[in-house]
Amino acid sequence: MKKYLMIPVLVLLMAGCGSPTEPKKGDIDTIKDQGNKIDTEQVNTVENNQIKTVGKTIHLTEDEFVQKVFDFRKGGNWKYKGDKPCMVDFYADWCGPCRAIAPFMEEFAKTYKDKIYIYKINTDYAQELSMYFSINAIPAVMFCPMKGEYKMKVGGMPKDEYIKEIESVLLTGK
Repeated sequence: MKKYLMIPVLVLLMAGCGSPTEPKKGDIDTIKDQGNKIDTEQVNTVENNQIKTVGKTIHLTEDEFVQKVFDFRKGGNWKYKGDKPCMVDFYADWCGPCRAIAPFMEEFAKTYKDKIYIYKINTDYAQELSMYFSINAIPAVMFCPMKGEYKMKVGGMPKDEYIKEIESVLLTGK
């Protein structure tokens, strides 16, 4: 009797565990790279395969981090590559404190849209990058000024603390 009850349960489990379909090349409804997805609400335009956003957080893969922030694979001295300061929010979907600060990051992206970038890196898919920066706890937020060293803050902080770091590290460069 137990065997016959298990069959429908297994069928339901298997049906729910199907793999997602891969997006077609050029499809901006979902852009997938190593499990990171960016929905169309975040994508305003796509030019030359570069995602342009306005007032939204920007999800990066390790390869995009190398292009936009720092080539950690080459190592060497820290030199930020961006054209304006940035914050990098290292997070995971399963992390409660990460979910708690996510609305702050979205708000900062809107408030400071012309002054800084707000990047997000999912540590579950960026393990090499996480190891390079010794990220052992999340959320971890990296503040990258135009000149000088980056500053890392680990653990969820009140919104005012992030604003203080944005104002002092990113906008005034201290």
